Amino acid sequence: MTELNAPPAPVQESPKPRRIGCALAALIAVVGIGAFSLPFLNILIGILIPPGPPLPPVPLTEISRENYDYGVDEWTYRTTAEPCSLVTFYQNLGAVCSVTPMQCEGFGDGPGVATTGQPLVARCEGSEAFSLFGLSWQAVIFRDEAEPAHGRLNVWRGINWLSSANVPQ
Repeated sequence: MTELNAPPAPVQESPKPRRIGCALAALIAVVGIGAFSLPFLNILIGILIPPGPPLPPVPLTEISRENYDYGVDEWTYRTTAEPCSLVTFYQNLGAVCSVTPMQCEGFGDGPGVATTGQPLVARCEGSEAFSLFGLSWQAVIFRDEAEPAHGRLNVWRGINWLSSANVPQ
């Protein structure tokens, strides 16, 4: 009779069901967090790596860079490209360009007139939206004083972190 009153032997549970349950819960949590944060990924990338202003596809040598604030920068480049071809590049992007008279015949259709008194060729402005933010830029194109057939480019970029509207320049 003592055998009937003996406590039952402890049943050992297999650790596999708990491990599988924890792994499944962790996987569901990771997928849920990823699905929730995916729409915000482009916003985060835009904040961490803001886009630069458009630059022409010609060889550029950076002369200087000024950072005035986060997302507000100015670069100066020298290039062997003809300044009027730089104007054409920015006009093809849809920029509004003010070209100095007698600098580019037909806004880049001709070789341009190299004048020593006015190295300023054009000022081009544009803007675009990225993510939830706005990017405004301005490109000022000069003739290189030492080599009038070559260009110098000052590019300014400003980012509006509050909306996709233009940044006042």
